[in-house]
Amino acid sequence: MAADSAAAPSTEEACESLDARARQDRVGGPAAAEGAGIALPEWSAAEADGTHPEVASRPATPPGSDLIARMKFALRAADQAGAILLGHVGRLRGYDEKSPIDLVTAADRESEAAILAELAATFPRDAVIAEERDGGRGATAWRGTAAAPWTWAIDPLDGTTNFAHGYPAWAVSIGLLYCGAPVLGVVAVPPRRELYCGGAGLPATRNGAPIAVSTVDRLSRALVATGFPYDRRARMPELLGWLGAILAEAHCVRRSGSAATDLCDLACGRIDAFYEVGLKPWDLAAGCAIVAAAGGRVTALDGGGHDLFGGKTAGSNGAVHAALVARLATTGLYAAADRSFAVESAPAADSGRPSGAGG
Repeated sequence: MAADSAAAPSTEEACESLDARARQDRVGGPAAAEGAGIALPEWSAAEADGTHPEVASRPATPPGSDLIARMKFALRAADQAGAILLGHVGRLRGYDEKSPIDLVTAADRESEAAILAELAATFPRDAVIAEERDGGRGATAWRGTAAAPWTWAIDPLDGTTNFAHGYPAWAVSIGLLYCGAPVLGVVAVPPRRELYCGGAGLPATRNGAPIAVSTVDRLSRALVATGFPYDRRARMPELLGWLGAILAEAHCVRRSGSAATDLCDLACGRIDAFYEVGLKPWDLAAGCAIVAAAGGRVTALDGGGHDLFGGKTAGSNGAVHAALVARLATTGLYAAADRSFAVESAPAADSGRPSGAGG
């Protein structure tokens, strides 16, 4: 597992470090993301023949200078939003409920407003999908928006429930799509003083230093992270089926309550795999780009191409991916007739399983 990082550098230092590294690499694009297991959604791939008026004039990959300019903006915006959120720590006075278990606070709204204002001033022609402003319509309503040349997917406070309870696991997530594929991710994790960045043709970094996924090659030795969707009460048997199966095979399971943080932990080697259902584009876009840049893999739960709007995500260091998706594909069985669930028998443990491991 990777060691914790030192204190975060200034935004200017992070930009200079990333800019220097990025210019040494060829900027990728949808093809690069696809090669890492992040497939273009069908609706975008169907338009990629150039016949759609919005697509006809696009280059095959994002221009490197344009991507780097947006990277610098995202680093600054995440840093500023993180400072806003820190200003609310210990001063929060209640919260609103989008549903009984889906919260929103004044901190979410202020953070998002600051990011959107800066974005409108800097890249006014870019499309945006932001959780608090746009989430009420549901994620799938914004599929068409993501086909724009540049589309930002923003979660101003990933881990609102944690934040509202004073639990230090939350982040600012700023992702960027090009032709529907994640090509840039910036995630600020203020409780840890960490700033992550990575993308297509860009290095994956934490506080300006290179990061990479772990080399763990057996699920029995893997630390796996997961999360639970807001409709979990209606999906309890299914969720417990998956959880039980992974617990029976993996070294152990962790649940932070922030998917963006989990994906960054995957990218830097703190965990080895991740799965979750019910996530939205603003939860995923940034983290998926960073994981791919760090050498990891992101797919659907069944191992197929990942759809940011599909609500089914499996990520790993690549080495344990086949075992992870095999587990997820054969568990979580739900018998509606008697509202019970069953977990299929686990295969024999491999010789690498630590004895007496607890979590």
